[in-house]
Amino acid sequence: MKTHSTPRSSRLVLSATLFLLAAGATVPVFSEVTPDGLTQVKKAKADLVYVRSGVSFAGYNKVVLLEPTVAFRKNWQADGSVAAAKRPVTEAEMAKMIDTGKKMLVDEFSRRLAKAGYTLVTAAGPDVLAIKSAILELDINAPAPDSQIGSPNKVYSDRTGEATLVVELYDSVTGQLLARAYDQTAGDYDSFRRNTERTQNTNIQDAEYVMSDWARKLVKGLERAKEAKIP
Repeated sequence: MKTHSTPRSSRLVLSATLFLLAAGATVPVFSEVTPDGLTQVKKAKADLVYVRSGVSFAGYNKVVLLEPTVAFRKNWQADGSVAAAKRPVTEAEMAKMIDTGKKMLVDEFSRRLAKAGYTLVTAAGPDVLAIKSAILELDINAPAPDSQIGSPNKVYSDRTGEATLVVELYDSVTGQLLARAYDQTAGDYDSFRRNTERTQNTNIQDAEYVMSDWARKLVKGLERAKEAKIP
């Protein structure tokens, strides 16, 4: 199975740099204050968190979830999927994975936020926080697009893959960026440390596990921000 030796910190820097470039910001990004005016939060739950100084989150009790972005690692289709799935992953299959990933992320965020007491809305308002999320550098080790349990062509892997989540929080009325967080998973959860048969079902289960963790961190971060008089 193909592995990557790039350090975790370097992968996170790359993903964050690509995200800011796509948003029109300048680099470098990892100073205490970003080019777009956000200040780094120490000891955050996510790998990196930046918040606009002086902003209070206490008045936000509703959220609108903007459509997320899902982007595979460059060349993943060519040099990753062939070895893992025994055949190339088609463009249609990649598009389906992207659509599935978007839906799963929105569903998990919606569930966790609603459970935490937030009202999910579709329109802007003074008490509405807009949440924009992106999954970047997605690298699925064994996509197995047509593999089910009991399939004769079995694929095994002890690692699910890697991805970086980027979440941005905006005031829904003014459009001002209030916070940005990065969290990278390298498939190193305890439940992944086994040589497991990879199927569509196991891949979806592991994706749900990761997205649940991301949603939990998002809610915890919002709770901490709302409790702070000056974040």
